[in-house]
Amino acid sequence: LSPVCLGSLRRAASINAEYMGIPDIVMGLTVIAAGTSIPDLLSSIVVARAGRGDMAVSSSIGSNIFDILVGLPLPWLVFAINLERPIVVNADAIGTSLLVLITMLVSVILTNFFITNLSSDEGKLGLGRMLMAGSSETATDDTGS
Repeated sequence: LSPVCLGSLRRAASINAEYMGIPDIVMGLTVIAAGTSIPDLLSSIVVARAGRGDMAVSSSIGSNIFDILVGLPLPWLVFAINLERPIVVNADAIGTSLLVLITMLVSVILTNFFITNLSSDEGKLGLGRMLMAGSSETATDDTGS
């Protein structure tokens, strides 16, 4: 039964990819990525329902860190060793990617800091200051100063 379901999933993904103009390899990688994330999602839901929200969040973050530090570079390393020559990577948008990465990192750190301190008056004051600073910078950017 399982091979039949997998074959149907492959055909459906291929048909949808063709309809949307997405290359088959991109759609295949997307389906694989979703398939590897579903067990993490289910385990996080089970743990969160048991009252261990901190464990659910740390499990999902740890899984993503492992995927980035091992799941991405290891296949590249094996491919480069088998190819026996350097791999040229076109990185025209590396600046934008780094900006997004750094922004997400800072937002996670700030959110974690303020959420853990929101029970105190200092945490609420700090969050208010951060929001006011963001709105004043937006207003300043709109006026051109």
